[in-house]
Amino acid sequence: MNVLTTDLKGDLGVDTFLIPVPGGDCMIILLIDNPPSRPRRHLESDSDYHNDPAEVNDRKSCGTVLRAILVDGGHDAIGPGYKGHTAAQNIQDTITEIEQKYHIANYTAGDNKLKFDAWVITHWDRDHYCGGLYLFWSRTDSTGKCSLIRYDATGINSLTTLYCPTWEDTPISTKKIVHEDLVR
Repeated sequence: MNVLTTDLKGDLGVDTFLIPVPGGDCMIILLIDNPPSRPRRHLESDSDYHNDPAEVNDRKSCGTVLRAILVDGGHDAIGPGYKGHTAAQNIQDTITEIEQKYHIANYTAGDNKLKFDAWVITHWDRDHYCGGLYLFWSRTDSTGKCSLIRYDATGINSLTTLYCPTWEDTPISTKKIVHEDLVR
């Protein structure tokens, strides 16, 4: 059973990190409990407000991460092939920043590292998955367990979901729909 052992405040927010991968797209979306609640300073921008969070328990915190989703993963954008080392490093740097600025909800005793609840691959172009794939490979140990994946209490079954398109035939029409088709 995946039991949350962190006390919740009940004030939820969503933070999004757009990751500067060399090619393609990548972001991390976080569901946050107790986001910063200090008053804004006069004419303070959103980024300044976010980068100077309120203090929580004698430490600055942007809140507690309840859920984390990786969307796409980028590509190294240099030459042909399926390269993702640099993109993976940029994603890892963002994860490190998140772990420094946020409390991570504790689902298993003693583990306060960010783990993904889902990885969304929007489509199968290399600039949307190579960096993520390299990241997961780099964080997988000799037993086949990845430190970025959430597991059940047995430590065997993954609780992280992969959302991606498939090439299977589907009863859903792939015909492009134009506005006129909708108003008939």
